Amino acid sequence: MKTLLRNSISLRSACLFFLAIITAPAVLPPALEEMPNLDRRPKIEAASLKENHRSAIATLKASTPDATVDFAGQPNARWVSAERGFFTGPGGRGRSVSAATLALFPTNETHLPSKAFVKEHPALFGFGPDALDRARVKREFTTSHNGLKTVVWEQHL
Repeated sequence: MKTLLRNSISLRSACLFFLAIITAPAVLPPALEEMPNLDRRPKIEAASLKENHRSAIATLKASTPDATVDFAGQPNARWVSAERGFFTGPGGRGRSVSAATLALFPTNETHLPSKAFVKEHPALFGFGPDALDRARVKREFTTSHNGLKTVVWEQHL
């Protein structure tokens, strides 16, 4: 019984010791200096930024009421999502993209739904679909269970 009690106390002591060692470096100042901010985007007044956000979100929500947009304090949307479903249907038709906008692109356009969505809602992103032509595709895949195509573009300055 004494051995079991001693082993239990030893185990608890060892766990506390290792926990203290693991968390101790978190209170130290960083060893390297802070990275410089390389963001070259112009600073925008907060009042006009919020008004631009409101109008851009209202335009999107008119066609997709379940849409959510996160600007994360930036002038352009950082994340745009629809809670129930997609922004467009097959071939980029429906919901958040009008037939008139879709007609501006050739039917064999590689990233038709994405480019049409950006063309329809440029105030969210601060650019049009031509920016996607200049960007490099970093990742592209289609999920097998629902056919959702995901494309990640990378901007080069």
